[in-house]
Amino acid sequence: MKAPEQAQAGRDIRISGSGFKVGSKVEIVLDPQRPEAAVSALAGADGTFRATVRLPSSSGQHKIQVTGTSASGRKAAVQRVVLVVASQSASTGDLARPVLLTLAVVIPLVTWLVLEYLGWRGRRSNNWR
Repeated sequence: MKAPEQAQAGRDIRISGSGFKVGSKVEIVLDPQRPEAAVSALAGADGTFRATVRLPSSSGQHKIQVTGTSASGRKAAVQRVVLVVASQSASTGDLARPVLLTLAVVIPLVTWLVLEYLGWRGRRSNNWR
């Protein structure tokens, strides 16, 4: 089974795997203790499956369990742990845009004011000579 080792809380992740019976149902469960968060997929002609699972909004380690029928006809189960990290906080992700916009306005304005001042001083000193 392929799944990311780490992902952001509340986001969708792609899970894939191989070795299943052609056309069989593959069940993907996030945190086996919460079976209501299950997704189903069908194994393709090559025995592979792909599915998308939405991660919970809580951070921490979460297990992904995949069950189905193997190519040999036996029941197969695989588990993988995914580290779910908290989404970006307001202090980092949401603050970046206003700060950058402010800098985009302030830097040219300050540059213009400094150049105007220097030009004024230059004109003023030329008038005294």
